[in-house]
Amino acid sequence: MISQFIAFAIVRFLLLKELTERIENDELPAGIILAVVSVSIGILNAACLTY
Repeated sequence: MISQFIAFAIVRFLLLKELTERIENDELPAGIILAVVSVSIGILNAACLTY
C-alpha cells in the first residue's frame, strides 16, 4: 500500500504535474497512465509477497 502511494506521488508530482486537472477535463490518457502505474505496482507487491 505504501509503495502504491509513493508511485502515485511520483506520477502526480514528477511526471504529470496537472494530473487532477487533466482527469477533471476528461483527458483519458492521464487516467490510463495512473491506472497502469497503480496496477503494475500492485502486481509487483503481490509477487513480492508470494515469493
